[in-house]
Amino acid sequence: MEIEQLHLWARWLQLQRDRFIVVTKLEEEQRRRTRRRRQQRHREIRVRQWLTRRPLYGQYERLLQDLNRDDPNGYKNFLRVDADMFGELLNRIPHRIEKQNTNFTRNLTDEERIFNYRLSHASRLVEKAFGILAMRFQCLLGCLNQSPETIDSIILACITLHNLLRIRNPFIARQTIDHEDAYNQLQPGEWRQGRQMTDGDHTHGRNAVTSAGVRQRDYFKHYFNSPAGLVDWQENMI
Repeated sequence: MEIEQLHLWARWLQLQRDRFIVVTKLEEEQRRRTRRRRQQRHREIRVRQWLTRRPLYGQYERLLQDLNRDDPNGYKNFLRVDADMFGELLNRIPHRIEKQNTNFTRNLTDEERIFNYRLSHASRLVEKAFGILAMRFQCLLGCLNQSPETIDSIILACITLHNLLRIRNPFIARQTIDHEDAYNQLQPGEWRQGRQMTDGDHTHGRNAVTSAGVRQRDYFKHYFNSPAGLVDWQENMI
């Protein structure tokens, strides 16, 4: 009788031991799966640099040139041909793919292209100047809850202090501000990587063109293409 009880006790211990081993293995497998899911969840997302500049410059007009210069393999993977082959194809079929004037659309003239470039160049200069100023005085990046007169005083004070600092320390690192490379492509400065301006009022007016605006646009277009207003490098932008 005692021998049978010992056998039963030994069998029960063996079952408990086997159950413990199975439970331990299941828990270890569960922990391993949990760790794997966490690693996949926190995996770093890698994006090519040229893709990050797509919203800033546009994809076809200027970004493909950056891609060809910075990442030729990525250029070939994107278009399935290298830059030389793509250029040869363009030279063979320009009359088949170039835009044509129709009753509904019209190609931009050289004068209009120069006007668009000079206008965008001027807006970039204003944006760059404000970015340099806002790097030092970050109160300009948000909404100022002050009266217009007080805001004018704040802006004038920031400009005065900025000019004083420039006189005492005129050096500004090239990588800090926007600049154009040898290919006339805009390279964003470090000031764009910091805190950006918060959105203000989202209300917009009517998207209507007035006759006064058209006259002003034509005036600047003729001025930029006249001997009094042209610059030597603007022909390279066409």
